[in-house]
Amino acid sequence: MNTVLYGLPVSLYVRKVRFLLEYKGLDYELDPVVPMNPPEGFTKISPLGKIPVLRIGDFTISDSSVIIQYLDKAFPEKLLTPKDAEDFARSLWFDEYSDTKMAQTISAIFFERFGKPMLMKIAADEDRIANLEKEVPAVFDYLNSQLEGKNFLTGSTITLGDLGVVSNLYNHSCCGYTIDDARWPNLAAYYKRAIRLPFIESALQKEREEVPLS
Repeated sequence: MNTVLYGLPVSLYVRKVRFLLEYKGLDYELDPVVPMNPPEGFTKISPLGKIPVLRIGDFTISDSSVIIQYLDKAFPEKLLTPKDAEDFARSLWFDEYSDTKMAQTISAIFFERFGKPMLMKIAADEDRIANLEKEVPAVFDYLNSQLEGKNFLTGSTITLGDLGVVSNLYNHSCCGYTIDDARWPNLAAYYKRAIRLPFIESALQKEREEVPLS
């Protein structure tokens, strides 16, 4: 069955879905739809005009959080959805946190650095970047506290809730920042642990080949 993921490789939301596709070992094609200039008829499969959109055969669904939950249910081998109700809720929460607060700070800096020059042909707003940088430590303080005694955000193994968080942290590293392991030791170790996972490495390598940022 033909599987197509619509969206830009450097989108944190597209990357989140790619992580899961790689984890599940699913063959897929990436169609690099630019949300600012989508192809004709795109709103038929993405009513909000956003990326990503996933098509498997005749079935299409949009929104990264909906897509990853769908994929984990549709392909239940090696589930990333926690069975415990509280862990499931925490996993959903971290996915929401990554899509909102982290996206509005960390990935907003990434968009200034790379998105504006690449997609809009305009320079980054350095004043906005400086203001956003001031918000990042609070995000890291929170995540570091949530990782105390854990390998991943809900426990010893990675879940759906980690995918967006790791995607945001990768954007942070692409901008030339590092996580201070003296101030945020749990978060620094978590990120190093996550990006060494084979399916994460595979997705990031494909992205770097598609869109070199340096």
